[in-house]
Amino acid sequence: MEEAIALFKKVYQQNGSTEVCIAELKRMGFTQMDTIRVLMEVSSLSVVEADEIVHKSLAWSN
Repeated sequence: MEEAIALFKKVYQQNGSTEVCIAELKRMGFTQMDTIRVLMEVSSLSVVEADEIVHKSLAWSN
């Protein structure tokens, strides 16, 4: 999980977009659940809030 969190933070610092971070996590092979956990950790979101963001993201919308 630390790897996913580090990746999210790195990508977010580069572009400031949660959407891009979610897409990059998916591209690197992380699952939807991994992404939800990362959002919960880095943004202090509830599981419901993080789940909604991931499910509505372009990366996971298909």
